[in-house]
Amino acid sequence: MNKPGPSSSKNASPRSKSGVVTAFQAKRRKRAEAAKAEQRNASTARTDIPEQTLKDLRDTIDQLPEINATRVVQLHQRIVAEEYVIDLERLTDKLLALESTLNKE
Repeated sequence: MNKPGPSSSKNASPRSKSGVVTAFQAKRRKRAEAAKAEQRNASTARTDIPEQTLKDLRDTIDQLPEINATRVVQLHQRIVAEEYVIDLERLTDKLLALESTLNKE
């Protein structure tokens, strides 16, 4: 029985090792090109927003109150530890004051 050896042309696959690497590089290149195209589309979408709208958004953001992150974390820790006590009388007074303010309008 004659079996072809490793260097025989009968065992050669349609794709050689270099073909596999080339195919992989081509797929990677296509993915990179698609990602770049998506990025260009995203940046184009941002430039499609009218300048006045962007200015209005910036103004709105600038008017937002500052958030004291340290205080938020401290309150969160107290709530989780069940150490945060709600002063019901103070809360009631504030709610009644808010309601009377709203009723005046």
